[in-house]
Amino acid sequence: MAFTVVVVTLFAINPAMAHSDQGAMTVEARPSPQPLTVTARARVVFANDGHPANDATVTVTGTGPGGTQVGPTALNRVDAGEYEAAVAVPAAGDWSLEFSSTTPAANGATAYAVAAPEAATPPTTARAGQSRGSNRSSGDDSSGLNASVFAIGGGAVVAAAVVGGVVVARRRS
Repeated sequence: MAFTVVVVTLFAINPAMAHSDQGAMTVEARPSPQPLTVTARARVVFANDGHPANDATVTVTGTGPGGTQVGPTALNRVDAGEYEAAVAVPAAGDWSLEFSSTTPAANGATAYAVAAPEAATPPTTARAGQSRGSNRSSGDDSSGLNASVFAIGGGAVVAAAVVGGVVVARRRS
């Protein structure tokens, strides 16, 4: 009789300890440090007991502007029941992300607006003759003329001297 009670008790406890085939999923999309990329994140738990689904296979597929699709992209487990991946998209705009999980089966969706990459601003450079003021207020005794003006003028003086030397040398011969 004691054996029968133990067997019945084990069968009664076992279904309560088993995970179901159905899951529950919460999803989110976050900005990524890379341009035209979104970080997709999902949390998957078993529906019957809320335990994290550590061995789920989670993917995400994105649909964006003009019906453009990316994926499916596999998410990697980063914590108990937590999955994440960086998803590169070909264009900025509004994207719909559809998540899917197997073992347990679960689905989720979210929307995310991917920002256009910022255009690189070229470094500003001073052009010759751009500075017009004097730097006397800073204790500088210069006249405010740009050094490139002297370089160009000096080059012209050297060129004139060479040409003049050639002309003089030809006249003497």
